[in-house]
Amino acid sequence: MIAEDIAKGGLAVIKGVIFDFDGTLFDSMHLWKNLGETYLAAKGVAAEPGLWQALKPLGLYQSAVYLKEKYALPLTADEVVDEINRTVDLAYFEEVLPKPGIPETLRFLHERGVPMCIASLTDTYQLEAALTRCGLRDYFTAVLSCAGRRINKTDPLIFREALAVLGTDKAATLVAEDSPTALRTAKDDGFLTLGVFDENEERQADLRAAADVYVRDFTEWHAVWAALGGEGAP
Repeated sequence: MIAEDIAKGGLAVIKGVIFDFDGTLFDSMHLWKNLGETYLAAKGVAAEPGLWQALKPLGLYQSAVYLKEKYALPLTADEVVDEINRTVDLAYFEEVLPKPGIPETLRFLHERGVPMCIASLTDTYQLEAALTRCGLRDYFTAVLSCAGRRINKTDPLIFREALAVLGTDKAATLVAEDSPTALRTAKDDGFLTLGVFDENEERQADLRAAADVYVRDFTEWHAVWAALGGEGAP
């Protein structure tokens, strides 16, 4: 039971939330899972087995550097980034949708005065487009991205920047992620951690191990809030 897991950890009520986007807020990880293989195939290049897992922890720029160097692509890393972005732009502007329970969760937190921020590997303009289209942008104090900055979530910098935006105490700020690598980075840096199941992530045991709280989806949010000591939960 989620409530039992949280109570066992002795966590305090949350004061702020930092959300990942792909696979956590929106059902969009499928866009990226085979993108490396698809991108290379269009250039007549066969991808190595396990390319998805090699790229998943990386930011977009670092993924581009990896592809360029690993497969000797006759392009700059910036050119690879531009080509990849053009491949997925349409989905963010017109197609991808929030995961179950997300609109209700964001409204619930907003009504209780909990500030929220996004920290993602995906480019900001794509995130902004999807959030605005789905009427969710105004819930977030800021939308932060690793894209174009040559950083990823193996370093806590993006989480620390989000924390500064929120102005909350780290020990009472929850980081929500579907990636065990990113969640472990946040946990080791002193954040509360929420692991979110996504069918595209195979390492669920690792995600659970890095999570103070683990949920299948955000329809479980009220149980999480109540167990954390939040007021007004049913």
